[in-house]
This record gives sequence, C-alpha cells and structure tokens, in this order.
Amino acid sequence: MDVQQGQVDTDGPTADSVTTSCGNSTSNSSFQVYANNVADPSGVDKVLFPTWTDYNGQDDLKWYQGTFDAANNRWNVNIDVSQHNNEYGIYKVHAYGYDTLGNKAFLGGVNVDVQQVNI
Repeated sequence: MDVQQGQVDTDGPTADSVTTSCGNSTSNSSFQVYANNVADPSGVDKVLFPTWTDYNGQDDLKWYQGTFDAANNRWNVNIDVSQHNNEYGIYKVHAYGYDTLGNKAFLGGVNVDVQQVNI
C-alpha cells in the first residue's frame, strides 16, 4: 500500500487512448495496438492486451504483454493472425494497465476487421 497525505492508492493506471497501426481494418497478417500515455502516480508496471476473434467466441483468447516505447510514450503489442488460427473477421483487443502497487484498470479497447491476409 502507498499512503500519501492520508490516502491509499487503489486506482489503476489511466491512458489517453488505445489505437492501432491500421485504423479499424487491415489485410495484413499482423497489426500493432498502442496504449497511449499510460500513467499512474505509483508508476506503471505493465500493460496486458487480451486479444480474441469474434469467430467461435473467445476460444482463441491470448494475453500479450506490451512493450514500453519511451520515445512515443506508449505501450505496444504486435498481434499476429497466425496466433489466432489465421481467422478473418473482427479481432477484439483490450488493454489493461497494472501499476507498481498491483492495482489494475481497463484502459480501453479496439476492434480490427482482418479482411484477407496477404502472406
């Protein structure tokens, strides 16, 4: 627990936005997702990106750990279609931030329509 001025920090990180490298659709075999300007008074420990396709529900759910890009002040992850049974259609990606005290928060999410993969 972090006690500052009589208050206990129980809030997780916040982010300005969650965006993608491709807008909301792509025909590539992978795409990037970004959690922008993630901040927390105690410090940000990590950002996780659970990802799945609409097809068959969450049978292909994978949790990816983001990488911090200090130059752009964002956490990013590369989503590879091959890790999701090479499925087409809507990919749902959420972002969860964790601070150094163990608090977590939903930062946002994006949907990407993967049309036809060009391999």
